[in-house]
Amino acid sequence: MGRSQVIDLDGPVHYVDHGGEGRPLVLIHGLGGSHLNWMAVADALTAHHRVYALDLAGFGLTPLSGRRATLTRNRCLIDDFISGMGFDSPVTLAGNSMGGLLVMMQAAVAPETVAAAILVTPALPPVRPIKIDKYAVTRLALPILPFVGPAYVRRIRNAAPVAQQVDTMLDMLCVDSERLSDEIRAATLAMAQRRLHMEWAIPSFVAASRSIVWLLARRSRVRSIVYQIACPVLVIQGEQDVIVPPQAARWLQERRPDFVFEFFPDAGHVPQMETPAEFVAAVERFLSRISVPAGSEP
Repeated sequence: MGRSQVIDLDGPVHYVDHGGEGRPLVLIHGLGGSHLNWMAVADALTAHHRVYALDLAGFGLTPLSGRRATLTRNRCLIDDFISGMGFDSPVTLAGNSMGGLLVMMQAAVAPETVAAAILVTPALPPVRPIKIDKYAVTRLALPILPFVGPAYVRRIRNAAPVAQQVDTMLDMLCVDSERLSDEIRAATLAMAQRRLHMEWAIPSFVAASRSIVWLLARRSRVRSIVYQIACPVLVIQGEQDVIVPPQAARWLQERRPDFVFEFFPDAGHVPQMETPAEFVAAVERFLSRISVPAGSEP
């Protein structure tokens, strides 16, 4: 499970040090997620990497502490984490959904810090034809509305028992959530229960949601980020993802055919949780084929 740690980066930042030997591999969760989203794969990845799972500001166990939960601010937090940990070489960054978008931003803005990037169903601009999943839209789109957003999230949070909400969320993220281990389910439920008592949880979710929509609506800005990335990139996309559909990854593939793409036919939005063995195999194939400077332990 790794060791829970806190580093001061203009406020406390929680992360889990999973240990391992070799290049630093920093894992970045998605919207509403946490370090727990990497539970199924982190230990396996330590075979060849020193693995860290980060909680962004406003998520998991990292409070806002005067910071904001926007993409720009959390991109800076990732940069500060890389610097603050004292790595003596660029790191491999992996991000899921919003985390994937943040990894792209970091690789574009601070290329000297990123040796390789792994984008797991990264948040990307919508591509026509848009397949609408009613539940995904109501849970992810309505929170961005001015004034309505925070109240809507609170109403949803209070509408059903936490365990039921977690089950519904996992069903949305996965093709078959029954494949998730009891350990992951229990940890996810415990985190959801803890976050009920964090006053910054809802504002963080709303702020991050709005920030994502604002950036993705500026398609030219996203293209600019995509074209600035110089490091080797692996994209892992679930073919049955209802949040970021596979045609979005194919949009990316058309613009960056030099990226490596792996489409998982039996996975949804969180392949690292749902198909962990296939995920680890894809990551190791990719990293074994590229030349990435070795990093030392901080």
